[in-house]
Amino acid sequence: MKWLFTLWLTLLLAAHSRVLAFQDVPQDGIEPCQSQAQAAGSHSPRSEAEAPWPQQLTSVVSLNRQATQYQDEGRYTKAEPLFVEALKICESYCGLNRSLFLVTSLNNLARLYYDEGSYTRAEPLLRRALMNGERDLGPQQLEVAVTLENLGYLYVAEGLCAQAQPFLRRGLSITEKELGYDHPDVATSISGLGDALYCQGRYSEANTLLRRAFLIRQKALDPSHRDLAFTMNRLAQISQVQGRWVEAEGWYGQAVSILERTVGTEHPELAAVLINLAGLRLREHKYDEAHALYKRALAISEKSLGLSHPVTAACLENLAELYAKERRYLEAEPLYRKALSIQEKSLPLNHPDLAKTLRAYAVLLRKTKHKADAKALDERAKVIVARNTATNEANRTIDVRALRLESGHQANENRK
Repeated sequence: MKWLFTLWLTLLLAAHSRVLAFQDVPQDGIEPCQSQAQAAGSHSPRSEAEAPWPQQLTSVVSLNRQATQYQDEGRYTKAEPLFVEALKICESYCGLNRSLFLVTSLNNLARLYYDEGSYTRAEPLLRRALMNGERDLGPQQLEVAVTLENLGYLYVAEGLCAQAQPFLRRGLSITEKELGYDHPDVATSISGLGDALYCQGRYSEANTLLRRAFLIRQKALDPSHRDLAFTMNRLAQISQVQGRWVEAEGWYGQAVSILERTVGTEHPELAAVLINLAGLRLREHKYDEAHALYKRALAISEKSLGLSHPVTAACLENLAELYAKERRYLEAEPLYRKALSIQEKSLPLNHPDLAKTLRAYAVLLRKTKHKADAKALDERAKVIVARNTATNEANRTIDVRALRLESGHQANENRK
């Protein structure tokens, strides 16, 4: 069973990034400022009907809360216009807290785009949030830590795990300093770094970090808390890849039970764990159980994420692999083809998942006597692997000085 980045990273921002809160933020010192159009030369006075800032702030809080609820329910199309409207309001005002509101809104919208698989839309928002946060709030603020980590999670999802690590390590450092070593948000930061190490195959290091995160959460949170399920899912994956299948099954079972109670039976976060559990069943040659789990995960993904999401592609690819193992080649081939089509449109051209699907599809084509087509797919996969190898080598020597400008936790609730 192949470990696809999009499978185990489905939960990444849901588990790690926070939709930053607007509550308890002082409203003094905030005044309306010129829009971009006015700054460019148009000096039309603000409409008298336009609501004053305190009222606008109330709207921002309401919009974000409603959007967050939709997002948590997997109703992304309903969440997006609300997050966009909140961001527009924040962009229209300036004052002592303008950057705080702006950074928060940028992170919230970026997180939504990540959940939708729109990585190219998420990254510029996060870079803008980081630039504003470091410049106006200060490089050691929790909002900056959140943005750093969100960028790190995004890079991991794109297969750029080495590039992600400096952002994740810096975010963790800020969070530990501001909140202490045993805060639940520190566990979130630790888990993110553990994920980056996992995707590089550094399983022992990842396991150490994730167990630390689990102990923090176990002590601080309710036994049925959703965040515990995220950590259990990660620990299960490490146990599985290291051959400790009984241990992995226990972690998966607990994660499924918690998520079914907290997010429901049709949420994409549950689908990710079901896919991983199906992979374990596949390794155990329990094909009937694996098939049922894959079909359930695919139905959830198609309904909640859509037909063109990377996670839907991952479901299709894994189901195709199961059919191929059962020598049901005629059923496997269209699934591989559909998965590849989705990945080509939704993932970066050099993404590792794309290479893995190309190779798996090529194996099937050889078995069905389509050797020329198989060779073409293998050649494409080799190019992607070579480019990723070169990128990873370059990423080991990132100029730390560049991170300051390239480079929250419920930050507003925890501000000092």
